[in-house]
Amino acid sequence: MSLGHYADLSKTEKTSDRLETILPAACHGRVGALFIRTNATVWGRFDSDTLSVAVREHPEEGDVDLIDLAAVHVLGHQGMIYALANGGMPTGNPQAVIQRY
Repeated sequence: MSLGHYADLSKTEKTSDRLETILPAACHGRVGALFIRTNATVWGRFDSDTLSVAVREHPEEGDVDLIDLAAVHVLGHQGMIYALANGGMPTGNPQAVIQRY
């Protein structure tokens, strides 16, 4: 999978750049490729039981880097991770995925 594949699927439900979509999909092994901006951090919490995501501008006690957490889940389900410079990301967000079903 590549950025070209992301572009081809970008108008479908098989892509997303929202952590509220990415983390539940990654947790359930439905992410084929995760694109992450190098050195990006998004603080917050993810509840794997309710699949709820809370994103924060500044970390609070108990928060984790949600991009790192998504990467752990993607790798745990044999997905691919692509680290890209800011200008190389397919969207303006620091994370984007191609989902598999």
